[in-house]
Amino acid sequence: MEVTTPDIATPPRGVTAATLLLYAVAATAVIVALIPVALVDDLKAAAEHAYAGTQLAATAAHDAASLAGSGLVSAFAAAAFWSALAFFCGRGRNPARITVWICGGLTALNVLVGISALPHDFFARRPDWYLPMFIVGIAIRLIGLAAASVLLAVPSSRPFFRKPLPPPIAQASQPTT
Repeated sequence: MEVTTPDIATPPRGVTAATLLLYAVAATAVIVALIPVALVDDLKAAAEHAYAGTQLAATAAHDAASLAGSGLVSAFAAAAFWSALAFFCGRGRNPARITVWICGGLTALNVLVGISALPHDFFARRPDWYLPMFIVGIAIRLIGLAAASVLLAVPSSRPFFRKPLPPPIAQASQPTT
């Protein structure tokens, strides 16, 4: 009876699924960041209305547009980060797997604190479809990160991230005298 060892070069299904989920998280971050860019005129109007009659009224519209642009830049940076982690997890790099766990937890914490800090009228001057799209985007990211973290931690994924041990060194026999 011949015992076969699993091929460590091909990732297990859980690692492949986690990699695809991380790529989906990266894509979702960019898609959700594109929404304020599409609504930049509405954001400018909302900022002008909010600061009407103050000294900030002149710069409020410009600030709203630059905020949408900077959000897009940071989303592309986050997408590059999650894509790099997906790439290295797919190649069996254990530090990338650990980074997914740490940064996934920090991202979830950041999103939940950020949502709780939004003012009550944050969605009032936006189209009706904006709030559901915002919630779906956040849900996809949080569920994707949680699922990827779990899939990278299951016991069937662990051998893929372990480096093979070098072959044992043969000891020379002692000469008999």
